[in-house]
Amino acid sequence: DTSDNGMKPNRITTAEGKVYELVPTATKGEQTGKVVAGETKEVTYVYKEVTGDVVVHYVDKEGNTIAADKDDLKGASLSEKYDTAVDNKPEKITAEDGTVYYITKAGLKDGSKPETGNVVEGKTDVTYVYEKAGSVIVNYQTEDGTPLVGTADGKDVASGAKDTDNGKPGSEYNTADNGLKPNRITTAEGKVYELVPASTKGDETGTVESGQTKEVTYVYKEVKGNVVVKYEDTEGNTLAEDEKDETDASLNAKYDTADHKKDEITKDGVKYYLTAKELKDGSKPATGDVVEGTTTVTYVYEKAGQVVVNYQTEDGTPLVGVDAAGANVASGAKDTVDGRPGSDYNTADNDMKPTRITTAEGKVYELVPTATKGDETGKVVA
Repeated sequence: DTSDNGMKPNRITTAEGKVYELVPTATKGEQTGKVVAGETKEVTYVYKEVTGDVVVHYVDKEGNTIAADKDDLKGASLSEKYDTAVDNKPEKITAEDGTVYYITKAGLKDGSKPETGNVVEGKTDVTYVYEKAGSVIVNYQTEDGTPLVGTADGKDVASGAKDTDNGKPGSEYNTADNGLKPNRITTAEGKVYELVPASTKGDETGTVESGQTKEVTYVYKEVKGNVVVKYEDTEGNTLAEDEKDETDASLNAKYDTADHKKDEITKDGVKYYLTAKELKDGSKPATGDVVEGTTTVTYVYEKAGQVVVNYQTEDGTPLVGVDAAGANVASGAKDTVDGRPGSDYNTADNDMKPTRITTAEGKVYELVPTATKGDETGKVVA
């Protein structure tokens, strides 16, 4: 009886550490019987290797499966070593629904088998735990909460900009250091908005949090400009109060000071006319685009000119009397009063050049054309 004398072990371990288990139904030969003279009977016990599997599972912090199991080892000898971290421990997993997960700091689920060890009989379950990724987005708005869309440094700017998209929980972020915090934004209409740092909402810096989308909102104030109109004489003296053409206007808006351009100004009884050149050297144009700050448009004026007519005798004595029509004639007669510089005058064509003058004493004086002094015709001079 070969089964009762220690010659039928249930398991055999090889020098390499492999373990084999008896397969009773596969035994060859008669385990019991009679010894026969001159014969050597053989009984052969057949063994099958005992193996083990190592299976890796992937779950979220609630224990839900997020990816298919992986076979780290299948049918491995019990003497083998396993290490699931080599090939079956991904840092990041994207689930079928698109959700992104990162392995937790602890890595293994409570109660999981170690990620390295010896293969044992049966199945060794190693379970890794993952947590949802987190995101950080940046929004842009005006002071009244209106979403702001435009460009900055040639790049499009709009709310929902992703600073961190599906980031690893616990990793650091900083929305100020990746081009998502422009100092100025220009809209499609040309309006310009400037960052108001003190009004920023949310944490510009911090750590990504699992399953959360953090929001940082930058607040902007519109940059505006003014247009002021000044009035000066040719010496730079102010002739009238400044006038506001545009106040707190959007940048790139059009301005036109034509409605503030006075043709003439009277100051302290003196009349001034707008010069032909109109604008002072160095003045901003009369029309243009509003820019940041104050745009000053300066109109320049020149004093009106006068033309007077005098009458005298050949010896230079002033002559006073009446003309042929009985109209009074005396030196200082005004041909042009407060005339526009550059306009034409002609003292001979408005009854100021009588051929004869009769004095109160009855003396009669006749014009000596060749003795006339000054220009009878010409241009009024400022």
